[in-house]
Amino acid sequence: MRMKPSTLLPILTVAAMLTLPGAGHAAIVAPYTADANTLHLWNFNEASGATSAADSAGSVALVAANNATFGNASFSGFGNAGSTSAADNAGFLSTNSYAPPVGTGGAFTYEAIINVSTITDQQQIFSMDANDDRAFQFRILSGNLDFVKIGGGVESVSAAIPTSGADAFVANEWFHVAVTYNGSENTTDNLNLYWTRVDASRTATSLIGSGILKADLSGNTQIGVGNDGRTSGGQDKNIQGLIDEVRISGIARASDEMLFAVPEPSSFALIAGFLGLTWVMLRRR
Repeated sequence: MRMKPSTLLPILTVAAMLTLPGAGHAAIVAPYTADANTLHLWNFNEASGATSAADSAGSVALVAANNATFGNASFSGFGNAGSTSAADNAGFLSTNSYAPPVGTGGAFTYEAIINVSTITDQQQIFSMDANDDRAFQFRILSGNLDFVKIGGGVESVSAAIPTSGADAFVANEWFHVAVTYNGSENTTDNLNLYWTRVDASRTATSLIGSGILKADLSGNTQIGVGNDGRTSGGQDKNIQGLIDEVRISGIARASDEMLFAVPEPSSFALIAGFLGLTWVMLRRR
């Protein structure tokens, strides 16, 4: 028996709603895989006892130094993480020196997920500030997320880490941190800082501050994760906890192009969309 359009309406309306972006879905929070804009990616999935982290997008392995360890539990679904809290100056360092990794025009995104016990002191997230031609630091400093360009003249942009609201810092929980630069030197808000709780309900990273970088990055030194790798002229403190999913991109990624994203419609949703179109056609008969 043929159903009347009026009978089909409630069924097909609900089905069609499932095709809307995000309808019936949580955001994706999952380990990174390299895409066309990824320059380096360290997933830190190595087992306990490993001595270096593989680069999933390039060829720069990071060696564990000063009692940094692998095989620590990461956020659920992310496998393992690295830890730099076992001793002062623990970190993961490249064996060679490099120019700062950037894309066309100098653009970049440096990001990671971290789990730390405090934000009141200084902790290096990702840096190129070892013993050669110092380039930059991306760090926590006295309750702020802080990016400091060193090579070619010191510049810095800082933003207070949230202490209230959805992204408020809580000790020993996971947060996504990122800094992006669009490569357009000396222009308003060309550098952005992000701090976001790792949560499957989120669909974008949270911008906490912006500023001006007057010039592109310069320098040539070791890559450091969880510490700066310096052995002279003073030591900046290592991350007091865990770090994972360290990704470097050659573009300034948008807030919905990092850890959190709404998934593509499922096959069921596509079928529902087809049924919705069928209902429209029936109405026109």
